[in-house]
Amino acid sequence: MTKEQLRIALTANAVTKQTRNHFGFSDPCGKTLQEYNKSSTLCCVTAAQKMNTPGFERVLAAQIFPCFTIGCWNQTKTVYNFDYEFQKILMDTDDMAIHQDILQRLPIRDFFIPVYDSYDYNGMFVHVEFEEKEKTTAFGIVLVGPAKGSHDDFTFLTLPAWAKENQSLTEATRSTKEYLEKAAGQRQVNGISVPAVMEAVPSVFDGGTPYVRLAILCAYYLASKNPDVRLETSKKRDRPVFVFQGKAQRINIKPYTVGENAAKEYKKKRMGKAKLPAGGITGAAMAGNAGNASLFTDGGEGESWLPILIRTRLGSMNGSMTFLMLSRIVF
Repeated sequence: MTKEQLRIALTANAVTKQTRNHFGFSDPCGKTLQEYNKSSTLCCVTAAQKMNTPGFERVLAAQIFPCFTIGCWNQTKTVYNFDYEFQKILMDTDDMAIHQDILQRLPIRDFFIPVYDSYDYNGMFVHVEFEEKEKTTAFGIVLVGPAKGSHDDFTFLTLPAWAKENQSLTEATRSTKEYLEKAAGQRQVNGISVPAVMEAVPSVFDGGTPYVRLAILCAYYLASKNPDVRLETSKKRDRPVFVFQGKAQRINIKPYTVGENAAKEYKKKRMGKAKLPAGGITGAAMAGNAGNASLFTDGGEGESWLPILIRTRLGSMNGSMTFLMLSRIVF
């Protein structure tokens, strides 16, 4: 993982923390996304009323998801630095079933992983939560990358994914695509423009949404038995220096190297690119199969899904950000 990838991750964390504080969003620690969405939506309405700006609550609501997901990550600041070659091996995994009991083995359920082969994004925050009664597992994914032509702007893309117990990886990624297609059908609400066609949205929306597939595969590998994971320890003086709004500080992140040795071993055995067996690659053995995920329920009456593309300054924040968000907004 490069210093630039880490810098953007830490900047996203700092900016969303500032947003939470400025608009009165609560700390997401210990809350589910549904609980956080409900309380933060009230904060959005209050902020719009104080600013006497009708409709602003819908713009601000687009930031609930990243504020929640990145805020959860802020508790541990865990970075899983997946080896680039190992990521490609994971993405080459055949379709497999996903099981909640496997994913519940995750030692940490909020983490950041680098993204390499993307024009728009260079990393993603991943949040995993479980609904045991319904046997669903929720994946909250926030991609982050630099905005074109500006060092101070950052592009965010939020993606939900869910699957029922024993559902396939392909079905889980398809659920996100269906969600996005439903969102794209809503063109404009109270003056807020949304992409008129899917082609207006970055390529991440194509097909089975490869970033969702990568996030689920990485989470599943981390939950497998004996994964190739190594904590990179360092002294305080060696921690990365992060500068935000002119203030420099050393951030205590917890970086892990993932898949480096496994990728080398795989290459030796396979002598080149080859398809993995059904069920994928694991640490010792891929912990069986796995599956289940549910971030959002289907929209009922009075709900709207908006992929909102905005560039805006919020309150006292010095920087501007470009957001491409999916939000469930209750009218």
